[in-house]
Parts: sequence; C-alpha cells; structure tokens
Amino acid sequence: CVKIIDLTPENFDRYGLGCLKNPKHEGFKSKSEWLKERFSEGLKIKILLEKEIPVGFIEYTPGEISWRSVDAQNCMFIHCIWVYPKIYQKKGYGGLLVKECIEDSKKQKKSGVAVVTSEGPWIAGKSLFVKNGFKAVDKKDRFELLVNTFEKGETPKFKNIIAENYKGLNLFYSDQCPMCVKFVNEIKEA
Repeated sequence: CVKIIDLTPENFDRYGLGCLKNPKHEGFKSKSEWLKERFSEGLKIKILLEKEIPVGFIEYTPGEISWRSVDAQNCMFIHCIWVYPKIYQKKGYGGLLVKECIEDSKKQKKSGVAVVTSEGPWIAGKSLFVKNGFKAVDKKDRFELLVNTFEKGETPKFKNIIAENYKGLNLFYSDQCPMCVKFVNEIKEA
C-alpha cells in the first residue's frame, strides 16, 4: 500500500526530513530549523510511504523564494526529489511525487512547475520530468531548467549571477540540503 503525506515539524521524528532520517546526522538540526521557517513561506515536502515506510520524497516551494538562481514567477519550483533505497526505484514512485506537486500547483493557481536537472551528481536527471510533461526552457553549463506549464505566464529562466565582488575561493550554500554541512567541513579541511 502506497500513500503520500505532508511532512510537518510534528512528524519529523517519525518520518525524518525526506532525504535524512537520522536525527544524529550533523545536518539534521540545521535542515529542520530551516524547514520550520520555510513552511510558513509555502515550502512543502511530500513523503511517499510504502507500507508506512518512507521510501521517497519531493520538496518544492513557490518559485519566487526558491534558493536556486532561477527566476520562476508564479511557478512551483522543485528543490529535490528522491526515491530510496534502490529497491523502490523504477516502480513509478518518482512520477507519483511529481504528479502530486503538479496537482498542488494547479490548486494554488500557479502557471507551472519548474526544476533544474543535470546528469551530474546530487541533482535529478531530466528523464523523470520529461515523462511527466516537462520541457527544457533554459540551459547553463551542465544544468537544464525544465518546466511543465499549464497556465499562461512568464517562462522561467536562469538568473544571471555575476560574482565579481568575490576573490579567491568562495563557498555558497544553504541549509536546504543537510548534506552540505559535511561537504563544507570537508572542503574547509582540504
């Protein structure tokens, strides 16, 4: 039996944070605090349960407040989607989560759903989204911006970020991804 539920601060203990279940992980606290602030802004995390076991999630937010460098006015923006462990992949669960986001976006009178994809690590590839009606609208380096549009509106695009005020190595990250804490600490040590 498969079902999709909303993640809330009240059920963090039972279901984890979507991508992170262990409250002892160094990123759990920063991510949970970040989420508590973002839920009031419209961020949503949907957890996919199989026999009451969390096996996947999708995290999305209004495009106007996405932490990615994308201009996605009046769209929902998917930050992250994950189905795990591998035994739960290739069962259509990713598609169920994407459809849940699309339906939620339509209920909120959004013009579409946007997502950044890449064939590189830590970001979803585009095949799942193409199967669910998304089309590429912009590209920057190895990243593609895909959109599923269902109302008239501005076409989302990558923002043009210029880092001219920074010298040397500068690391920009967000508490959105709890894995960043580990990577930032490793980079600092290196």
